[in-house]
Amino acid sequence: IAGLVSVADISTANNTISILMAGPLAKDISEEYDVDPRKSASILDMFASCFQGMLPYSPQLIAAAGVASISPFELVPYSIYPMILGVCGLVAIFFRLPRLDKK
Repeated sequence: IAGLVSVADISTANNTISILMAGPLAKDISEEYDVDPRKSASILDMFASCFQGMLPYSPQLIAAAGVASISPFELVPYSIYPMILGVCGLVAIFFRLPRLDKK
């Protein structure tokens, strides 16, 4: 699910569109592998936001670079929040966090 939405976000440079594109397939994957829908939605959101904040061609970085009169590539190393978001997302996936009760 994380890889699916990440590739869609990198391809489109729009996290909303990538979530809408990956959502139906993520739902099928979460049902097949018994992943809680809340966790699946969180994974979709985390990884779409993560890559959106690190792409030098994303609208946010282009706008910030325009205001600062620098190249968007110069901002990427300072995109700390998206990097931490991605690491925390991977930790949550590998350690199966949070452990949610079934409804």
